[in-house]
Amino acid sequence: MLYIGINLKLADFSLLKQQLSKQLLLQFSILLFIVGIGTLSINYFLTQSNLQQQVQKQAQSITQGIEFSIEALIEAGRLSLLKRIVQNYATLPTVLEITVIDPNKRVIASSHYPFQNKFYPTLYPKLDFFLNKPIEMGIENSVDLELNHKSVLVQILPFSSPIFDMPGKRGAIIVLLDLNKIRQEAQYIFFNSTLTLLLGNLLILFFMALLIRKQVLSPLYQLHQTIDLNSPAHQLKLPLHLPNNEIKQLGEMLIHTIQQLQDQERLKRERLQAEQAQRAAELANQTKSNFLANMSHELRTPLNGILGYTQILKRDPTLTPKQQEGIHIIQYSGEYLLTLINDILDLSELETGQLLLHSIDFNFQRLIDQLLALFHIRAIQKDIAFNYQSLSQLPIGLRTDEKRLRQILVNLLSNALKFTKQGGVTLKIGYEQDFPDPSPSQSPEKSLRFQIEDTGIGIAPQDLERIFLPFQQASTSYQKAEGTGLGLAISQRLIHMMGGQLQVKSTLGKGSTFWFTLTLHEISELFSQQEPTLATPIGFRGKPKTILIIDDCLQNRSLLINSLTPLGFLTLESPDGLTGLNLACQHQPDLIITDLVMPILDGFETTRQMRKIPSLCKIPIIATSASVLDISKQQSLEAGCNLFLHKPIQLDLLFQQIQTLLNLEWIYEKTPPSIPLTSTPKHIPVPPIKSHTLLKPTPEQAELLFELAMMGDIHGILEEIDKLQANNPELLEFTQTIRQLAKGFKEKQLCEFIEYYLK
Repeated sequence: MLYIGINLKLADFSLLKQQLSKQLLLQFSILLFIVGIGTLSINYFLTQSNLQQQVQKQAQSITQGIEFSIEALIEAGRLSLLKRIVQNYATLPTVLEITVIDPNKRVIASSHYPFQNKFYPTLYPKLDFFLNKPIEMGIENSVDLELNHKSVLVQILPFSSPIFDMPGKRGAIIVLLDLNKIRQEAQYIFFNSTLTLLLGNLLILFFMALLIRKQVLSPLYQLHQTIDLNSPAHQLKLPLHLPNNEIKQLGEMLIHTIQQLQDQERLKRERLQAEQAQRAAELANQTKSNFLANMSHELRTPLNGILGYTQILKRDPTLTPKQQEGIHIIQYSGEYLLTLINDILDLSELETGQLLLHSIDFNFQRLIDQLLALFHIRAIQKDIAFNYQSLSQLPIGLRTDEKRLRQILVNLLSNALKFTKQGGVTLKIGYEQDFPDPSPSQSPEKSLRFQIEDTGIGIAPQDLERIFLPFQQASTSYQKAEGTGLGLAISQRLIHMMGGQLQVKSTLGKGSTFWFTLTLHEISELFSQQEPTLATPIGFRGKPKTILIIDDCLQNRSLLINSLTPLGFLTLESPDGLTGLNLACQHQPDLIITDLVMPILDGFETTRQMRKIPSLCKIPIIATSASVLDISKQQSLEAGCNLFLHKPIQLDLLFQQIQTLLNLEWIYEKTPPSIPLTSTPKHIPVPPIKSHTLLKPTPEQAELLFELAMMGDIHGILEEIDKLQANNPELLEFTQTIRQLAKGFKEKQLCEFIEYYLK
């Protein structure tokens, strides 16, 4: 069966018809041509073979006929009669010559030569070799030769006679046939058969064309009248009068193929659109990430100078209260801007999947108490109620990311209080099974549910999905008065990372309920380890130390120099890595503080070069960078840095790292009193009071400090206690205790200590 490839995308049937006719006729013509050539070849071969056989039979019959009478005629001496017999046989059309020779190869009788006893090889020297075998061995021989410029078939038949007195040798009958005449006859026969075959093929081709037109082209034309290749496949139908043969099957195949092509084209178009959308989204995310990283770096660089110098200036004892308040405002504004930058970066990391959770074992009861203390005061200030309901026997400790869990609860409770003008806010915590409407998709015996209910302004139905988008808020003028619209977006993504889902139901004008359920690992026992605290150093014991500062920003170098010089350090500075490398080789500093992003030679390569120099390979190196990418820290440590600090630099943390790397013993301004702390969350001791005139902070002051401690804002706490100490000298020991805990980064102990004064 012939396979015909048809392009289904051709809309012009006349062109399709012409192409199809040409293809069919061409294929049949080629087929007939191949058959004809094969037939002619076989015919030619058979003709040649038959003629060759006929010639050989004719030569054999002649030699055998002469042999039948030759012996008797030779014995009788009737050579003339033998000669006439030979001449008679020579009259045949294809016979050139007949000769009879004796064992000595001398002519006895010949059809063309009158003389006898002539040595035959002198007439045809080429035959001398072929005569030996018949004469000596008695074997008949047949060979094609070129004699006298003619193609000749030589048939040699040996014979024996008693008159030959030569034992073992025989005479021979030689017949020469004209092969040219034989071939002419073969060509004549071949020409006649070829002409007959060609005429037959033309007739077959003509009738085949008529048959194709009737059986193929006409049904295809009918099929074309009813099928439009551009129409949807489900609308295509075969004509009713179409014959039930291969054409109908072809029509069904066409419809099926059109449907497949249309489906493939649709899928290809959808896939292309999806790929374009994905590439656009990836490009947008990459562009946004690069923009945020660059902007964060550019904003953190000046903030490093602003916040760094506020830390230096706050230690100046000669500042007046008004100057301290101004510095406090500067530091608070800078840290607020830094908080906004960090929130945007956190959201970006959440969207790109770069933010990771860090699970630790922590006291869950203490976290609840801290939240209750903080938001109870806020509720009192707004003159609304704040209730807490524990629906289950809650575990003592949990294993998860405490910072992110606190961030989620603070965001949700802050929103509830912010949008509630009357009534109150209720926090409910318990296992899923203890709630009146447990979720069937959660495991009730292991899942903790956190639910925040308020009687606030509520959320319109059209805003329920939009409020979880970044920088989006509900359509109320009250809500637009404050906030950036990032709290719910960040909380929703953090809950999703922790394996839960933030849900909400709300009625406009009546209030809202937010809840989420997490499956967390419970901890039955917790141990609290007391860590050493740090006070403000004013110097160190021992010989002076030299610190090399490498940074392309003059303000950053100035900040570090002004921070380290008062403590007794000798400082060297360099604006780029290459100069810093030369200074390090010349002066052999005790410590190197280097930025990472610099011209000429960056901090990574500078560190690598230093680690290759024997005299510098042991010098400790601290890397600093305004980049927010974790990869910067990892790459700096891989390059050979000992420690890494983010900008803006916290000087207390810098001093702590310097002490560790150089094994220093600090000289403090004043030894802080020892504060006993306990790990029990329900009982927070009060520091010993040495003076009966010592006053406690007001609930508002304690709430502000507690809120800063819950947020981990160490700079804000130090600013507040400086302001509090300046305005209330009686709170000296209280502020010193807070300062001691804050500088030691004891956030949990800070919360415990301040929580006592909230009660």
